Amino acid sequence: MRVFVSQLPASGVAVEVSPALPWAAAAVSEALDGAAGLHLRFDLRVEGALGGARVQGHGEVRYDTVCDRCGAAVQCTLGGPVDLLYVPDPGADTAADARLAAAAAGERALSGDQLDVGFLEPGGVLDLGAALAEQVVLWAPMRVVCDDPAVRPADGQPCAVGAAAPPDPGPAPGRSRPFAGLRLPE
Repeated sequence: MRVFVSQLPASGVAVEVSPALPWAAAAVSEALDGAAGLHLRFDLRVEGALGGARVQGHGEVRYDTVCDRCGAAVQCTLGGPVDLLYVPDPGADTAADARLAAAAAGERALSGDQLDVGFLEPGGVLDLGAALAEQVVLWAPMRVVCDDPAVRPADGQPCAVGAAAPPDPGPAPGRSRPFAGLRLPE
């Protein structure tokens, strides 16, 4: 879904996203490397901000995958608040630079954790599918493992690998104190 920022009403636009929307399902599926059993739900508001667009709301994504540690089938649930800011690409359009500077003239300074922004497509277009994919990637864990709170084993059984911690092998034979003979110069 493409949103023309210049045509956004002052109050913004409410967007409800479900798997029934092919563009949303395709974008999220691609962000999750083609995950199966995809269920998604986003309640978003798109508003004009700083000459660009701000996407805010809440969302949740559930999908089937495998544990990266033991290989068991699991269902992963990601979700939380959504707060993404998109501004015109400063190098692409000098008129956009002037609009951004004018819009920012009355705005407050951003803190370091607010400096992550995305850029609109040429012509001031926000691709909402790309925004959903970006948010899902931000939520996604580096590795999906059974004992993560967002992961539920498909068979309801605990992870076989994570349940039993490997025994401590202790020091290697004959090397219990390898630096015992070293002395600092005086």
